[in-house]
Amino acid sequence: MNYVILVDVEGVTGVTSFQQAEKSTFGIDMLMNDLNALVEGLLQNGDNNVLIYEQHTNGCIIRLDELPECVSVIRGKPVYWSVWRDLNCHFDGLIMLGFHARAGTGTLLAHSYMPWNKDIRINGVSYGELGVETAMAGEAGTALVLATGDSAGMAEAKTISPAAYTVSVKESIGESQAICHSPARTRKMLKEVGERLAEGIPEAKPYVIKGPVELEIDVEKGPYLTAFAERYPDMVNGCTITVRENSVIDAWQNYMKKETELKQVI
Repeated sequence: MNYVILVDVEGVTGVTSFQQAEKSTFGIDMLMNDLNALVEGLLQNGDNNVLIYEQHTNGCIIRLDELPECVSVIRGKPVYWSVWRDLNCHFDGLIMLGFHARAGTGTLLAHSYMPWNKDIRINGVSYGELGVETAMAGEAGTALVLATGDSAGMAEAKTISPAAYTVSVKESIGESQAICHSPARTRKMLKEVGERLAEGIPEAKPYVIKGPVELEIDVEKGPYLTAFAERYPDMVNGCTITVRENSVIDAWQNYMKKETELKQVI
């Protein structure tokens, strides 16, 4: 089996603040705790291949020297989701490790990519990072088979891919509070679910949003919104970015290219 693991940090063991998630020693320690436990389980029979994509911030916090030699990592930003089209590899399953619920839910570290994004909608339906990434994978025929993170994020994952396995490494009880399981416990939980995937994937189906696609992003007032409106004046109500394409991948790449350009000038 070939698995691709998308890695975020806000949903890993013990992390309850954005400060811990941003390159802190604690956050990286807990990321490696979760990631290596999962990978150990996935590789138990020697027949599985694992490609990791670092999605968090600048995409360069995973400690490569702590990974097994057979694992590869896509690092650095910006990386657009041409990975689904350009890599000469078929993925049997998508794994999302360390994720969280979407913005506006009032749950642990809930957000949708950037802090200024208030809501992301695809064809009128609100999605967070779990939904957007699963939809892009679905267009390439790959289903979400496992998600790990806090309890609120895992409940969201189940609405997108009901058959996927989920592992809650902490129970959300507020925007910055959680009941956190010990690293020893979460290592065991994640290794065990990796072993289950090594034996066979669940009957999850690719999550596909049929085109044409209208991507809408509501943005909070601030420097980013001002810069975007100056360069791309066709915003709805002065605060909603709209991108229309034939697919989610094309719409998201179109938006991400614009976002990358703006980050260089604000």
